Amino acid sequence: MDFIRKTVLPCTILFVFVIGISYFLKSYMVAEALQAEQVIENIYENINGFSLSSDDSATMKKLGAASVYGEILYGSLEVLLDTLHINNNDVFYDFGSGVGKAAMQVALNTNAKKVVGLELSADRINRAIRAKERLAELGYKNHADRLIFQEEDFLEVPINDATIVYLCSTCFPDDMMEKIVNKIIDLDQPVKIISLRPIDNQVAQLVNEYKLPMSWSEGLPVYIYQTIKELNT
Repeated sequence: MDFIRKTVLPCTILFVFVIGISYFLKSYMVAEALQAEQVIENIYENINGFSLSSDDSATMKKLGAASVYGEILYGSLEVLLDTLHINNNDVFYDFGSGVGKAAMQVALNTNAKKVVGLELSADRINRAIRAKERLAELGYKNHADRLIFQEEDFLEVPINDATIVYLCSTCFPDDMMEKIVNKIIDLDQPVKIISLRPIDNQVAQLVNEYKLPMSWSEGLPVYIYQTIKELNT
């Protein structure tokens, strides 16, 4: 009886305590994610990337990019974020960030040091900046401060600090896609690449493959790669 009182009972109490804490943390994380989804929905209620001015469309065509628009869905991106385990040393780049919805989700739901949305369309970047301002006004200034939107030529913009890159690459021309991938693999540090198109496994190794819903598809292949140099570190 003394053994039960001194050994079994404390162990039982500790076990119940740990289970309770785990359940609380899991519930808290689920609630936090649901809150983030609602925040994003509210911010983007009147902001979308589907319409462009004729000047903006002409500029994108001149750069060799399609002006068609689509977005990764919130739940689909959460699947990827669960796999990536982003921490406060990571810098996330979104090539083709549109009005910034995916980049904002990364800023809200991860500890990434910096989240950068790169976009060729001036119209969409202006809308993304407006969404970022709304995020700060809603009390998420710390998250907004980690979020940057830039109208940039994908092949010219420096990405020296990137550790994770998302390529919304469905409509990227082949030559642009090849040059962007080469730009990434030339970086000194290891980089994880999320792509909507396959990448040559000579330069990056496939880590995970998913089929996830997008705004334009019920199930699209999504690939997560890591640069070869990461495998050798």
